[in-house]
Amino acid sequence: MKRNLFVILFITSGVFGADEIVSKEGESVSLRCSLGTSGALYWYRQYPNRGLQYLQYQATFAITELKLADSALYHCARRVGAQ
Repeated sequence: MKRNLFVILFITSGVFGADEIVSKEGESVSLRCSLGTSGALYWYRQYPNRGLQYLQYQATFAITELKLADSALYHCARRVGAQ
């Protein structure tokens, strides 16, 4: 019997709360930030009881072929201040 394993991703953007994405292993997801998509954003991943891990500097973050190990809290942030 084939089992479906689900990957749970939480996306946060500052004080705006979190969105939850539940997908099956092997699927692909594209994470979008509620801070908007104009300009690049910093993306971080955080596993339970761990610090932030920098991922990339782009407006969206995509994960192809999800694995159970991708289950984590994903943070997006935008630089504030003079560029």
